[in-house]
Amino acid sequence: MQTGYVIGKSPEYQSWITSQNEKSIIQIEYRLNAIARNGHFGDHKPIDKLCNLWELRWKNGRRIYYHQYRMAAKVFLLMGGKKNDQKKDIRKAKNILKKYLS
Repeated sequence: MQTGYVIGKSPEYQSWITSQNEKSIIQIEYRLNAIARNGHFGDHKPIDKLCNLWELRWKNGRRIYYHQYRMAAKVFLLMGGKKNDQKKDIRKAKNILKKYLS
């Protein structure tokens, strides 16, 4: 029985995470560790089922966009952002995903 996930990180995600404050980084890493250890995603929802694009959501408006591989316990973090910029960020996340899937 599968419990945890392998988490990959795009350079765009890595760049975004380094711009976050220490408290945010700790909160994000805690959430990612829960996904890696036991597959617990918390508040998340699909953005585009066709390309398997999802978002992790926080109450403070933070978002992390990721691709979940079909038939594998693997996710690829694309980028992060805020709810206020969601439409623009989703377009960026789709472009990043296209770049890495091609």
